[in-house]
Amino acid sequence: MIKITINDKEVQKLFKRVTNKADNKEKAMRQVSLMMQRDIKQHFKDESGSDGSRWKNLRPSTWEWKRSEGYTNMLRNSGDLWKRNLPTHNNKQAIVYNDLDYAKSQNYGDSLKHLPARKFMWLSKKALRDISKFMLKYLIKGV
Repeated sequence: MIKITINDKEVQKLFKRVTNKADNKEKAMRQVSLMMQRDIKQHFKDESGSDGSRWKNLRPSTWEWKRSEGYTNMLRNSGDLWKRNLPTHNNKQAIVYNDLDYAKSQNYGDSLKHLPARKFMWLSKKALRDISKFMLKYLIKGV
Protein backbone atom coordinates (compact mmCIF):
# COMPACT_ATOMS: atom_id res chain seq x y z
CA MET A 1 0.00 0.00 0.00
CA ILE A 2 1.12 3.50 -0.74
CA LYS A 3 -0.35 6.39 1.17
CA ILE A 4 -0.14 10.16 1.12
CA THR A 5 -1.46 12.56 3.72
CA ILE A 6 -1.92 16.30 3.72
CA ASN A 7 -0.21 17.95 6.63
CA ASP A 8 -0.82 21.54 5.62
CA LYS A 9 -2.86 23.18 8.41
CA GLU A 10 -4.82 25.50 6.09
CA VAL A 11 -5.87 22.66 3.79
CA GLN A 12 -6.89 20.55 6.78
CA LYS A 13 -8.92 23.47 8.13
CA LEU A 14 -10.68 23.83 4.76
CA PHE A 15 -11.42 20.09 4.65
CA LYS A 16 -12.85 20.23 8.17
CA ARG A 17 -15.01 23.25 7.31
CA VAL A 18 -16.34 21.61 4.12
CA THR A 19 -17.03 18.34 5.99
CA ASN A 20 -18.88 20.18 8.76
CA LYS A 21 -20.93 22.11 6.22
CA ALA A 22 -21.68 18.92 4.29
CA ASP A 23 -22.99 17.32 7.49
CA ASN A 24 -25.19 20.26 8.43
CA LYS A 25 -26.99 21.48 5.33
CA GLU A 26 -30.37 22.42 6.77
CA LYS A 27 -29.84 26.19 6.36
CA ALA A 28 -28.64 25.66 2.81
CA MET A 29 -31.58 23.36 2.00
CA ARG A 30 -33.97 26.03 3.25
CA GLN A 31 -32.41 28.57 0.91
CA VAL A 32 -32.46 26.09 -2.00
CA SER A 33 -36.16 25.35 -1.45
CA LEU A 34 -36.88 29.10 -1.59
CA MET A 35 -34.85 29.40 -4.81
CA MET A 36 -36.87 26.54 -6.27
CA GLN A 37 -40.14 28.16 -5.23
CA ARG A 38 -39.14 31.46 -6.89
CA ASP A 39 -38.32 29.65 -10.13
CA ILE A 40 -41.63 27.77 -10.16
CA LYS A 41 -43.57 30.99 -9.54
CA GLN A 42 -41.75 32.50 -12.52
CA HIS A 43 -43.25 29.78 -14.75
CA PHE A 44 -46.71 31.17 -13.97
CA LYS A 45 -45.54 34.59 -15.15
CA ASP A 46 -43.86 33.21 -18.29
CA GLU A 47 -46.70 30.74 -18.95
CA SER A 48 -44.27 28.24 -20.44
CA GLY A 49 -43.28 24.65 -19.83
CA SER A 50 -39.94 22.93 -19.31
CA ASP A 51 -39.36 22.59 -23.06
CA GLY A 52 -39.59 26.36 -23.48
CA SER A 53 -42.88 26.30 -25.35
CA ARG A 54 -45.83 28.40 -24.25
CA TRP A 55 -48.64 26.66 -22.41
CA LYS A 56 -51.50 25.60 -24.60
CA ASN A 57 -53.91 28.49 -24.81
CA LEU A 58 -57.26 28.51 -23.05
CA ARG A 59 -60.46 28.16 -25.01
CA PRO A 60 -61.91 31.48 -26.21
CA SER A 61 -64.94 31.01 -23.93
CA THR A 62 -62.63 30.54 -20.93
CA TRP A 63 -60.71 33.72 -21.81
CA GLU A 64 -63.98 35.57 -22.20
CA TRP A 65 -65.08 34.51 -18.73
CA LYS A 66 -61.65 35.31 -17.20
CA ARG A 67 -61.62 38.79 -18.71
CA SER A 68 -65.14 39.47 -17.48
CA GLU A 69 -63.94 38.55 -13.98
CA GLY A 70 -60.82 40.69 -14.30
CA TYR A 71 -58.31 37.85 -14.67
CA THR A 72 -55.46 38.13 -17.16
CA ASN A 73 -53.23 35.13 -16.43
CA MET A 74 -53.78 31.63 -17.71
CA LEU A 75 -53.56 29.62 -14.46
CA ARG A 76 -54.14 32.41 -11.95
CA ASN A 77 -57.64 33.32 -10.88
CA SER A 78 -57.76 33.29 -7.10
CA GLY A 79 -53.99 32.76 -6.99
CA ASP A 80 -54.36 29.56 -4.98
CA LEU A 81 -52.49 27.34 -7.46
CA TRP A 82 -49.66 29.86 -7.70
CA LYS A 83 -49.50 30.45 -3.93
CA ARG A 84 -49.62 26.76 -3.00
CA ASN A 85 -46.19 25.95 -4.45
CA LEU A 86 -44.77 25.59 -0.97
CA PRO A 87 -41.12 25.14 0.02
CA THR A 88 -40.00 22.66 2.64
CA HIS A 89 -36.64 21.18 3.55
CA ASN A 90 -34.66 19.05 5.93
CA ASN A 91 -30.95 18.37 6.32
CA LYS A 92 -30.86 16.20 3.18
CA GLN A 93 -33.23 17.74 0.67
CA ALA A 94 -35.08 20.79 -0.57
CA ILE A 95 -38.62 20.36 -1.88
CA VAL A 96 -41.40 22.43 -3.37
CA TYR A 97 -44.83 20.81 -3.35
CA ASN A 98 -48.36 21.75 -4.26
CA ASP A 99 -51.10 19.92 -2.36
CA LEU A 100 -54.13 21.35 -4.16
CA ASP A 101 -56.40 18.67 -5.61
CA TYR A 102 -56.30 20.14 -9.10
CA ALA A 103 -52.55 20.92 -9.22
CA LYS A 104 -51.66 17.55 -10.69
CA SER A 105 -54.24 17.76 -13.48
CA GLN A 106 -53.16 21.33 -14.33
CA ASN A 107 -49.48 20.35 -14.41
CA TYR A 108 -49.78 17.01 -16.25
CA GLY A 109 -53.11 17.47 -18.00
CA ASP A 110 -56.28 15.41 -17.61
CA SER A 111 -57.84 13.78 -20.65
CA LEU A 112 -61.13 13.12 -18.82
CA LYS A 113 -61.52 16.84 -18.08
CA HIS A 114 -60.08 17.85 -21.48
CA LEU A 115 -57.28 19.76 -19.75
CA PRO A 116 -53.94 20.00 -21.58
CA ALA A 117 -50.73 19.82 -19.58
CA ARG A 118 -49.49 23.22 -18.49
CA LYS A 119 -46.33 22.25 -16.65
CA PHE A 120 -45.35 24.61 -13.90
CA MET A 121 -43.54 22.19 -11.54
CA TRP A 122 -40.07 22.15 -13.05
CA LEU A 123 -36.76 23.93 -12.58
CA SER A 124 -35.14 26.06 -15.25
CA LYS A 125 -31.52 25.62 -16.30
CA LYS A 126 -30.79 29.01 -14.77
CA ALA A 127 -32.27 27.94 -11.43
CA LEU A 128 -30.25 24.71 -11.48
CA ARG A 129 -27.05 26.70 -12.21
CA ASP A 130 -27.88 29.19 -9.44
CA ILE A 131 -28.55 26.38 -6.96
CA SER A 132 -25.29 24.63 -7.90
CA LYS A 133 -23.33 27.88 -7.47
CA PHE A 134 -25.03 28.55 -4.16
CA MET A 135 -24.25 25.05 -2.81
CA LEU A 136 -20.63 25.27 -3.90
CA LYS A 137 -20.30 28.67 -2.26
CA TYR A 138 -22.03 27.34 0.84
CA LEU A 139 -19.68 24.37 1.14
CA ILE A 140 -16.50 26.31 0.47
CA LYS A 141 -17.15 29.70 2.06
CA GLY A 142 -19.85 28.83 4.55
CA VAL A 143 -22.30 31.47 3.31
